[in-house]
Amino acid sequence: MIALLLSILSSSVLLVIFKFFNRFGVNNFQAITVNYFVAASLGFMLSPASIPIPDLLRQPWTASALVIGCVFIAMFYIMALSSQKVGVAISSVANKMSLVIPVVAGVILYNETMNAIKIFGVLANAVLAFVIVTFAERH
Repeated sequence: MIALLLSILSSSVLLVIFKFFNRFGVNNFQAITVNYFVAASLGFMLSPASIPIPDLLRQPWTASALVIGCVFIAMFYIMALSSQKVGVAISSVANKMSLVIPVVAGVILYNETMNAIKIFGVLANAVLAFVIVTFAERH
């Protein structure tokens, strides 16, 4: 439960930070790219496993990892632009609504079982996000 709350808080704070990038003249792409490399460097340094980087580059999954990394940078860039152009509330809802695609993909690709609690969780997330944005737009 704590992990879920921290995830919600961090994703919301991230959109607010992106909104401030525009106000303080921070280049979105540069900030996101530098953050990505700092996070990766810290991950390598703090990891208990000491695998040399040349060995990592020879792994069969390296190309996929690099593609995913580029997709993450692009996704964060789009999130930054959307929070600056249309606002944090609408961007947050769009971000939450995009949860539906991976959930459906997970159910189909991994033969996950859907029960009432899982369906309720996904629908409650979507409805709550819609209500909050609608309320925020009126006030």
